[in-house]
Amino acid sequence: ERVAVEVMKAFVAPDPGSQREMLSLSIGPVVEDLLAGMRSAAAGTGGDAKMQLYSGHDTTLMPLLVALGYKLENWPPFASNLIFETFASKSGRSVVKIYFNGDLLRTVSLDDLEAELGPLVLSTRDYRAKCEAFKQETPQLTGVSNGVD
Repeated sequence: ERVAVEVMKAFVAPDPGSQREMLSLSIGPVVEDLLAGMRSAAAGTGGDAKMQLYSGHDTTLMPLLVALGYKLENWPPFASNLIFETFASKSGRSVVKIYFNGDLLRTVSLDDLEAELGPLVLSTRDYRAKCEAFKQETPQLTGVSNGVD
């Protein structure tokens, strides 16, 4: 299992310090949606929705965990979940509690989380161009996807 985790991490969840671009290509669109939903909830512009639910695979969950600073040592168990709970603190700032499989990973201000994850977000045009360039550089990976379009 440990070897499988290391191989998968090298592909979909590389160390964010060394291969930020690959992490961005892997989860940039998901991060963009997550941050937009949290901003909307914090601003009170989310309408009647009290919750947003996203479904993904381990190949989406693993890079998200790495981007959040989680030390990924084991494959996420079947039916794993990552919860971002957004609320206003007593000071009026928006705060996000992040849980992985029910365990609190950390509590962070929404501003700090956006500063940390925001660089992973690419415009749709940049995302598609970088994906095409990556496919040209690594033809053996043509057609491989983490399920995020």
